Amino acid sequence: MVAEYERRLQEAVDYIESHLDADLCVPDVARAVGYSGFHFHRIFRGLTGESIKDYIKKRRLFLASSRLIESPDAIGDIAIRAGFESQAAFTRAFKRMFGITPASFRRRGRAAVMVRERPFSLDLIEHLKEGVTMEPVFKERGAEKIIGLAGTFSEDCFEGISKLWSDFEKRAGDIEGRRLSYSLGVCLESHPQVEVEAPDTFIYVAGVAMAGEAEPPEGLVSVSIPPSRYAVFTHRGPIDTITHTVNYIWGTWIPGNSEIYKKGPDFELYDDRFDSSSLSGEVDIYVPVR
Repeated sequence: MVAEYERRLQEAVDYIESHLDADLCVPDVARAVGYSGFHFHRIFRGLTGESIKDYIKKRRLFLASSRLIESPDAIGDIAIRAGFESQAAFTRAFKRMFGITPASFRRRGRAAVMVRERPFSLDLIEHLKEGVTMEPVFKERGAEKIIGLAGTFSEDCFEGISKLWSDFEKRAGDIEGRRLSYSLGVCLESHPQVEVEAPDTFIYVAGVAMAGEAEPPEGLVSVSIPPSRYAVFTHRGPIDTITHTVNYIWGTWIPGNSEIYKKGPDFELYDDRFDSSSLSGEVDIYVPVR
């Protein structure tokens, strides 16, 4: 099934390449290849090492560099066509990527030193088929109820989720009822009380596991996680490197084990192995499987 994921990935890139001048967002690309945005953005990042949003931005900048040399269009028009709100924003992004302003690049013309990046090819992900190996432990887990704070996010969400946890800690004392000794960060495609609007693609709930029935205070939500079998991966080290583990799960392990992966809430489990002061330690990532 790895080949199927790679085929869908190439279809997504082909779709992006043919719509670089359009108003693109992650859900559009995902729908074009038959996935939900919730699922596909993690597969894309896991396989390529970068977000769909970053890939689109990079490709638009390379296309704009060609237009600067090959067309007489004003830089402001090229900036708008590349999806930037202003020439100033375009100039900043162009300089960050190429080390030179668009105006200077145009003046140098074909003498400008520039490696033109080719569109994505499946050849570029061969390195992901070797190297890192992380075998999960399989566990059965009963139903759980979580009460927490929900937010909606898109691809580059680490800082936003960190803030969500900080905001939740300020509200945790409002929760009545007996809690279990761990916290969960739950990823959901939908929730009856939370609306996901583009460009966001998923819901994250930072919360605590409850030992019994309890109602969420105003502003918080409850999540019922059904009983399931899980593949459990353990991330070790600083929490800000957890994306490395997540990328392995979604870019290598799931494509290679898609016959047992099943849709459902996946979550991070934080217990006494994780130090909330240093934001480091061990975090288990639970992925539902058949």
